Amino acid sequence: MRKMKKVSFTVNTTEEFLSERKISFGDIKKETDYLGKIFGFKYTDMFPTELTSASIDLLFYCGKILRAIENCSGFRKHVRQYNVKEIRAHLFTAIVAGYLLKRGYEVELEPDMGRKDGPHPDLKIEKKDIVVFVECKTSDISNYYRKTEKKQIADLIYEEVKTCDQIDIFFSGEANLDHLKNLFNEHGTIKEIYGFHQLGRDGKESKISLGEEIEIIVIQMPAIIGAEEDHINGGVLGYMEDNSSGVRSIGFSFMMGGRSIGVWDVVDYENKLKDKRETSQKQLVNKYPNIVFIDGSDVVGDPSLHKEYIENEWLTEELSNCSGVVLFHQYQMPGMKDFGEKVDVYQNRHTKYEINLDDLMMKSET
Repeated sequence: MRKMKKVSFTVNTTEEFLSERKISFGDIKKETDYLGKIFGFKYTDMFPTELTSASIDLLFYCGKILRAIENCSGFRKHVRQYNVKEIRAHLFTAIVAGYLLKRGYEVELEPDMGRKDGPHPDLKIEKKDIVVFVECKTSDISNYYRKTEKKQIADLIYEEVKTCDQIDIFFSGEANLDHLKNLFNEHGTIKEIYGFHQLGRDGKESKISLGEEIEIIVIQMPAIIGAEEDHINGGVLGYMEDNSSGVRSIGFSFMMGGRSIGVWDVVDYENKLKDKRETSQKQLVNKYPNIVFIDGSDVVGDPSLHKEYIENEWLTEELSNCSGVVLFHQYQMPGMKDFGEKVDVYQNRHTKYEINLDDLMMKSET
């Protein structure tokens, strides 16, 4: 007799949230039923039973990704691999599978390689006479954010610069409190920030450069109403991407006494790429083209350095089994019904098994 487990849910959200998403409580129940069917007893390990707006978004996000690939060979084997600590990595494999499925490939998840030792790639894709093995990689970059150090910098700005304006500090390298203090003293930066505020340019953006190491952006804001203790304090992590260079700075935007102070720096991502190269090398299948997909949402720092490392250190004659590397970032902007994709393709000119990656990335006409 099949074992059953009864799960009770509570929902804590707003009518405004449901209206924006165009969903009902019935839709939420359908989503929990679907994911419960997929994950069985593991459901309560994977997802909360006290549903907030954020966790409801997570349910629909996961459901959309998994529905797209549920008819693929190996789907059940794939979902058995899921655990709460690595759900993001497993979902990235599912995202890549769905992306390739839309491009006309037959996709097999967790392909059976016929042996316990040896390579175990995440995907096997086929179209006509083409067979390709795919390895999918994500990175944990939480240690790069360095909240404690950046909060110290935000505290310095909060104490030294008494203005209501939004201030964002961008370091060209790693954020350093002592270095910022020295530059502040050398450049008379505090007076310059006050000068921008006195210009009376509401909402306007002004920039201060402290050599090549630090750039400060000041956005004039209206006067803060109420006492400091009346306002919520906290920090939101994320990244900021330069529109011209593509450099991604990571850090925090701190809310302090009604003010916003952001601290951002550019980290060296090479060690992460090196780790992905070494671990993916173990999963390369001989006598076939192999492609490594890297979650582009994890890739921070300077893209020109990423390109240099991938082309000169990864896609070499020594690793000729690897036909190419794809930096793949799936996103969904507010108001977008479907996912968008940003794809950067790097082909190994030394590969033993040639495959046109540009053709691979093109959407199938069938």
